[in-house]
Amino acid sequence: EDAGLDRAPLNVVTGGDIDENAARLRILLDGDGGKAESDIVILNTAALLHTAGKAATLKEAAAMAHDALFSGRSGKLLDIYIEASND
Repeated sequence: EDAGLDRAPLNVVTGGDIDENAARLRILLDGDGGKAESDIVILNTAALLHTAGKAATLKEAAAMAHDALFSGRSGKLLDIYIEASND
């Protein structure tokens, strides 16, 4: 809530098997994930950005993380990582 995000019950984001989780991650990083899943990624990223001094507040860091996730940059970085790891 300090980051400006809503609470969600844990069962909304419970994982599945490896294939389901990989598919959900791809969807999420392409900016099309569910709100609760997106909020978890945003919150964790915001905590890192704030701790690293990249944002003055957790809420500011959450806005930065939101922009990165929904701009498509995250999915593009995943594509670069996959390509590099397959070479």
